[in-house]
Amino acid sequence: LPEKVTLQLSDGTTKDAPVTWTSTTYDKNTPGTYEFVGAYDLPTGVTGDKVGITMNVVLKDLTAPDVTITSVKGMKDIIVRKGTKLESIYLPKMVILNLSDGTTKVVPVTWTSNDYNKDKPGMYKVIGSYDLPVGVTGNKVDAVINIVVKDKNNKPKDKYPKKYKNTGNHGKKVEKEVKEIPVPETPVAEDTPKAAKTVNTISYVKGYPDGTFKPQKNISRAEAATMFAKLLTLDAIPDLDMNAKDVEKGAWYEDPIAYLTSKGFIKGYEDGSIQPNTDITRGEFAQMLSKFLKPVDTKTPFKDADNHWAAEAIRIAYGNGIIKGYEDGSFKPDQKITRAEAVTMLNRAFNKYIEMEKLNQLAAEKALTTFTDVPEDFWAYKEILVAANKI
Repeated sequence: LPEKVTLQLSDGTTKDAPVTWTSTTYDKNTPGTYEFVGAYDLPTGVTGDKVGITMNVVLKDLTAPDVTITSVKGMKDIIVRKGTKLESIYLPKMVILNLSDGTTKVVPVTWTSNDYNKDKPGMYKVIGSYDLPVGVTGNKVDAVINIVVKDKNNKPKDKYPKKYKNTGNHGKKVEKEVKEIPVPETPVAEDTPKAAKTVNTISYVKGYPDGTFKPQKNISRAEAATMFAKLLTLDAIPDLDMNAKDVEKGAWYEDPIAYLTSKGFIKGYEDGSIQPNTDITRGEFAQMLSKFLKPVDTKTPFKDADNHWAAEAIRIAYGNGIIKGYEDGSFKPDQKITRAEAVTMLNRAFNKYIEMEKLNQLAAEKALTTFTDVPEDFWAYKEILVAANKI
């Protein structure tokens, strides 16, 4: 309640006077309208009767019913071959919680298993640990994924042949013997006596010579392909030939585009072009990523994605926790993607991650590549540094 009131005086002037408020009926536990009466002293030089002042206070019950978790969105079993280490299995970084008010929440999750045995065929449960979202109360519901270990003798026919064939868009076949690098669930190199090579040991994007990153700059289809291929192959992209009318032989982007085309991650256009220098849209980027992600059975909240040509890809990316959309409930699939948005999605997809405390420590020790136009309070500060550094 105001500490002062302004009095209108008969000579046309005003004076402020301290005021105290009282109410004989106010009950903090009962919603309703309560009248408060103000008491004040006449200012010096003012005579006559006081004018009464009152103020109404409306007390409302803003208590909402408790929102609890009813279930965790079901996740499909993961089938792996005997000998597959738990840490090399791609597990979703997000789970979808179904809430009692009919809404859903997507939350980060970490997975553990007490009995997983890579050398023994069978079914093993991994349990997800997550924090209750803000505004949600009650008990957590278990997040569970079954991992099925199958004997190597039952493995399917190799889907990645040693010989790469690219018919291009002109019917001309190009064959080249290459050392094939299969697309892993989570990229992990062969075991070594010391440490395994993972996505955290590579950087897949660089800044500009002037020390900037240009986080709001759009990226081309060639740049997007290069980032993605570096992560898929742990920065060991095979030397391949690409037969498309607008992909020059020996161009810096030829190998990444050829590799992704051979794996079905990207396609050309009907006119036989790839359009490597054309900026890629958010929908096209989601389409490329969706080929790497696991299928999910979920809907998106994006009002502009349901009837879009990339609707299925956007749904898969959303269900895997890779995309979040905008505050207005849209995804903007036809909007050009920025460098900051691209590395954020890629980091989530490949689980390229570091604790903020460790990141700050490395930055303080000047052990990181940083950028003059990416301050610490920039929304994608962490994601950009993770993408640009071997951490």
